[in-house]
Amino acid sequence: MRFFRLLFFALFLKVANSYAITNLDDTVSHFTRIITNWVSTEPCDKQEESEEFRQLIHTLVLPTSLQRDNWHSFDGERGDIMCVICQSALNTFLKLRREGMSEESIRCRGIKLCSALNLAPDKVCEGAITINLPIILHIIDSRPNLTATTMCGVLLDSRSCPLNDEKFNWTVNIDNGPPILIDPEESDETLNIAQINSSKLYITLCNINLQNISYVYFTGDIVDHGVWETTVEGNAKSLYKSYLQIHETFKNYVPVYPLLGNHEPHPLNQFAPTSITNSELSTAWLFKMMADLWIHLGWLPESTRSTILQGGYYTVTPSKGFRIIALNSNVCYCFNWWLWYEPKDPYGQLQWMADTLLQAEKDGEFVHILAHIPPGDKECLSTWRREYIKVVKRFSHIIRAQFNGHSHNDEVHLYYGVDDNNTINVGWNGGSATTYQNLNNNYKLYIVDSKNYGVKDFENWMYNLTLANANPDKLPPWYKSYSFKEEYGLSDLSYDSLQVWLSKLATDINMLSRYYRNFFKHAEPSLSKECDAKCMRPYMCRIIASLGDHRTKCENNEYLKFTPSQL
Repeated sequence: MRFFRLLFFALFLKVANSYAITNLDDTVSHFTRIITNWVSTEPCDKQEESEEFRQLIHTLVLPTSLQRDNWHSFDGERGDIMCVICQSALNTFLKLRREGMSEESIRCRGIKLCSALNLAPDKVCEGAITINLPIILHIIDSRPNLTATTMCGVLLDSRSCPLNDEKFNWTVNIDNGPPILIDPEESDETLNIAQINSSKLYITLCNINLQNISYVYFTGDIVDHGVWETTVEGNAKSLYKSYLQIHETFKNYVPVYPLLGNHEPHPLNQFAPTSITNSELSTAWLFKMMADLWIHLGWLPESTRSTILQGGYYTVTPSKGFRIIALNSNVCYCFNWWLWYEPKDPYGQLQWMADTLLQAEKDGEFVHILAHIPPGDKECLSTWRREYIKVVKRFSHIIRAQFNGHSHNDEVHLYYGVDDNNTINVGWNGGSATTYQNLNNNYKLYIVDSKNYGVKDFENWMYNLTLANANPDKLPPWYKSYSFKEEYGLSDLSYDSLQVWLSKLATDINMLSRYYRNFFKHAEPSLSKECDAKCMRPYMCRIIASLGDHRTKCENNEYLKFTPSQL
């Protein structure tokens, strides 16, 4: 963070003093002019770099160590500088495209600018821009009023780069009647639900004791992280082979309920509106393939086909009184460019969710919600996140748990009620069977009440990748790293207990250290750096998913405060 603080203020003061610039908008305008002068040079491979441009790039260039950081989470000075880069670059290319610049010319210049700013390795810049550009240009050409401010607001949506566009302020119609309460009668009998997220399926599947599994929640991401080199054909092949492998493992013994991850489409993250029929841009191939495959393999009934084709989501009732709602939350992801094209409740999914929950309430059903990207996450479009949480608040009495993936980390999200004080719901994250970077592989086994479908406990199963790499000829030994109740000394996983647990994380450094260690799944590379209570606090604050300001207060150390000695 110190790097960005020094960078931004040195940059801002230099520009302000030289050009009488007094605010960020003027800074963006000035940088846009410099970049435009550079990229306007013809031909692309003979662009002239002015001294002013070289100084700008030298000042803005991203350190390689930050390339894989989550830019969406940058705030303060870091957020300011990322907003300047985003708006300046997009202003330039919006202007040039609307003046008639060809796709190839924009592609060439975009790659060069990406490499110059060190936003990614050269091959990633080239591949990612090449496969994403047709979608971006289609959206720009179709939306003549689209601005860089809105585009960056969707991408970053921070205090530095807020999303202030009324087209993105939509709402879902939610029944306002009094909740129909169902007595959540407890039982000593339990179900075991395995949650698997992400690829490396073979090693994961051959460890799981099928005799103890009631259901499998597969929460998405089969396609690997080579995001600059995907194709429709390659993705389809990976999906087909992986789902056949899952079916071969569980056969007809264990029902599997699958989700789409953000890596499944080509390019990754891109879920086009159903109105997009161009085969080069549409996501229809993916929805059709999944509907055919999931239904053919016997996991889902034919009744789910219509909503899978509509947007990759569905609902099923595995047993009387129990409903699963499986969402395609990838549509809310800030890197889904199609949000610039159609921001309002893509696929009508949240309205469908609210209506489905209303019917479940009338029918006396308890519900589990599955979603790949945690809807309470900051990377989920703010309006989508707001409306999702509103639905959860209304129907929290029948939503017994949420199950998410995407982050690869072992974490939990707590949702707050109307008064924004009491915990009313919980989202469990399954981690991932893929390491991504500096993590161990894992899956989770949930022990669930067979009558009210609340989670009584979960076990985290994993293996040590360092030891596995040292013995490449042997299958890695999986082990139970912890039970949630035992790890944190909880008598149960009621919402009251989880709220007390969160409060203890703020005052008990030993408990916070355990959560931090589990968050990174005991991976030595992630835990090798020193991290005190202040350093670990943001991981605790991630637990809070709320429409109120609890998370902000937590991040600013105004809420659930540590004692001075711990800081």
